Amino acid sequence: MEAERIKGKNPYNICTWDEGADCANCINHNVLHCKWDRKALTRFLILALIFMIMAFFGLTVTAILTGAWWPLIAYGVFYVVFFLFFEIRILCCHCPFYGEGGKILHCIGNHGAPKIWHYRPQPMNQFERVSLIIGFIFFGGFPIAVEGCGIGFITYNYGEYGQLALLGMIGVVLATLLTLIAFGSILILFVCPSCINFSCPLNRTPRENIDEYLNRNPFLKKAWEENGPRGA
Repeated sequence: MEAERIKGKNPYNICTWDEGADCANCINHNVLHCKWDRKALTRFLILALIFMIMAFFGLTVTAILTGAWWPLIAYGVFYVVFFLFFEIRILCCHCPFYGEGGKILHCIGNHGAPKIWHYRPQPMNQFERVSLIIGFIFFGGFPIAVEGCGIGFITYNYGEYGQLALLGMIGVVLATLLTLIAFGSILILFVCPSCINFSCPLNRTPRENIDEYLNRNPFLKKAWEENGPRGA
């Protein structure tokens, strides 16, 4: 029964989900985020939520000012569709964290998302990487662009709203931009260099750490060798 439980939890024999893995003698120990870590997940969610709160706040303020609610609705729909379905398909299903058995994703990013796609151990292909970048650009850029339109609306109707409203809207845009820069910078500098989703276009994991991880996971190494080092 215990062997069946372990096999069910780790069907692809990936060290990330191997409770008996020899992590202490691995060069990736405490270097890569190759084990589920509640603290790492909490840090990621806090950073993401700060930007998201500012983004939705700015979109709501702009909607109240202009009377145009469709950007807020469109962004909300995008957020659900992209992060719960599309990103899971093009990014997450290639990650070793996705290789755990079960129907719910346990990872340090999209933790708790439904696993509606099957696991793809091979690297992301070019279409998936380009689609992901476009999605991220929209995720960060759309709220700021809409809030910028709010500045234009107040400027055009300056006689009705005045300087205080204009400065307030500028402050909202700057706050949204700064939280986005902070989130992106911390992601690139501290999260991406230790991420085990190696084919992600934002991944910055050193080559030696990638090789060590793949050597410890023959199933993943074979998938990578058959599909190219970057899914080409």
